[in-house]
Amino acid sequence: MVGRVNLRLLLGVLCITVILLTLFWSQCGELSNKPVGSVIANSLSERTATNDEIDCLINGEYTVACRREKNEVYVPFSFLHKYFEIYGKITNVNGNERFEWSHSYSKIYHPKKKYDPRGTFTTFENYNVEVRDRVKCISGIEGVPVSMQWDPRGFFYPTQIAQFGLAHYSKNITEPAPKRIILDDGDKHLANWVVSKDAYMKREYDVDLKCNVMRFSTTEHPTSQVWLKLNISQIFVLSLDVQFTSNSSLTVVLQNKEKKETVYLHYVTNQQLIHAQDEHIYYGIGTEPHWRRLTRDLLVDAQKGWALLERPKRRMPRNKFQVLFLHLLGAWKPPGQQWGLGDRNNGIDVKLLLSSLYKVFNIKVETVVL
Repeated sequence: MVGRVNLRLLLGVLCITVILLTLFWSQCGELSNKPVGSVIANSLSERTATNDEIDCLINGEYTVACRREKNEVYVPFSFLHKYFEIYGKITNVNGNERFEWSHSYSKIYHPKKKYDPRGTFTTFENYNVEVRDRVKCISGIEGVPVSMQWDPRGFFYPTQIAQFGLAHYSKNITEPAPKRIILDDGDKHLANWVVSKDAYMKREYDVDLKCNVMRFSTTEHPTSQVWLKLNISQIFVLSLDVQFTSNSSLTVVLQNKEKKETVYLHYVTNQQLIHAQDEHIYYGIGTEPHWRRLTRDLLVDAQKGWALLERPKRRMPRNKFQVLFLHLLGAWKPPGQQWGLGDRNNGIDVKLLLSSLYKVFNIKVETVVL
């Protein structure tokens, strides 16, 4: 009985072996009919067909290196992140890596009460439009965000401007009154301005404006200036009424209290949107010699300037920065006018008016005009 069982098992194993040898021999026969080089070439072509690099032409303007897999084209997420402002990161879940994609990095805010058309606009009091990556900067002339979502040169995007205005309008309703430090109003608060020997400053009453103004002049020498020492911390919104003439500027000096890094924000009389070089950031505020309200968030202006230099994105906690100085410069000679500087006038006479000069540092922009 045992002999019969072993014989059947042996026959079964033999049959299986013959079948396997037959299948293997048939595969070897197919490969033997092909040159070795052809087999290797076909294998490489199958691999490269799934990993070919291909250029993606974006709006006919520039190219981005992409990947092609058969009929699919894969665009780098780093490009999609900047272009569409979408967000993603690689996470590890139960030992398995996966890529999580989201259309917003911000929290979702649900309405807490019935909508009131006289109150905040939906939940916009929680938004901060100006710090978004696709906002190039806040224009020094118009005072609204300039988008670079589809054009790196920057353009005015109506939806973004509306969001900017509605966010600040909503904050104005919900947030407490801002903290103010009035440095100089030409009347009750008179700042201790420092005037170099070859510069000039004078306060006087303007009949047309019906308030005090400050006139000053500086020469073309770098040390000729009118400046004010501040040392103000945690309050970084600057606001003043000003009338600049050509070739004049206002410079604000910020410093990181821990790292002692210094940044110079220059608000100059030209049409350039924004320019950055090393630690100097320039914003054009126009050339029209009329009175205007200039309101700037200094930390936002610094961040947008650093972004132009392609530096790593920095966090700028307000408790680590301070406003050190405010400088006034100018170089313009009014036709037929002399300021009577006497022997001190070694350069070009300048006429610069600051109406009821006051600098209000607070936590938010109080008014946004669309």
